Amino acid sequence: MKNLLLFLFLVANISLAQQRYIGQINDPDGYTNIRKSPNSKAEIIGKLLKNEYFFYTEKPSGWYEVSTQRKVQGFIHKSRIQKVNDKELIALKIDFEDNTIEAENQTMQDTIVKLNSLKDILPFNLIGYNYPKIPYKETEGNELLVSNKDIKLEFLTKKVNKSDYKFKINKNGQTIAGKGETVWGYFYSEDYPKKEISYIRITFVGKEPYLLPKTKYLFNPTLSSVRVYDRENGQYMIDFMGGDGAEGYNALFVFDEKGLIKRYLYRNF
Repeated sequence: MKNLLLFLFLVANISLAQQRYIGQINDPDGYTNIRKSPNSKAEIIGKLLKNEYFFYTEKPSGWYEVSTQRKVQGFIHKSRIQKVNDKELIALKIDFEDNTIEAENQTMQDTIVKLNSLKDILPFNLIGYNYPKIPYKETEGNELLVSNKDIKLEFLTKKVNKSDYKFKINKNGQTIAGKGETVWGYFYSEDYPKKEISYIRITFVGKEPYLLPKTKYLFNPTLSSVRVYDRENGQYMIDFMGGDGAEGYNALFVFDEKGLIKRYLYRNF
């Protein structure tokens, strides 16, 4: 019986240590010191300011391990940390154009931004997402499979049937289709786009599969660019590129076992 209790205790602590959250400080002084080791007498190696986002993992000692966007890693007592709604945020790895002030100070950095800021042309270069990536393999030329023990994602493309679409240019010079839907990855010309998404099917273990909605009008997707991430909060996301040159775009779908949560479209130039 003692061995069983010890085993359950260890498993609980391992699970606790592996879960990562996004937090902000809860300190009337407006800042909190980051300690080199988990005690109040340890060396101060940095500070966290009010409204600054950071990562943290819970520890049984009450001193939580933190990692800042400036790559400082240390410890803060749990009484100084408040969890935030990380489902509205996203952790990114970015860099800046050579002629910006930010680029002079740091070429690449980790950051946390609101999900709804991923739109239009980004003010930075998005290098990647700071979440565990799910392995994938391309099973055929037009099909990709991504899976782990919890989820399976199937991404299938097909040739565009010209009779399915009628394109035109609106007054803003944008290519539109149907009843005015915005077209991504294609600019109106005599040539039609070559590929489109047939479906993206999601299957969670023990759940009925479903198809991701809002995949129409995303033309010329690049299968080799598909990445699927575990956001470690019950949500997953798939990101891929499409189009080419000035018509290039990125599509990001955030979803869980119940279905699509939100779709984001942006240009990462």
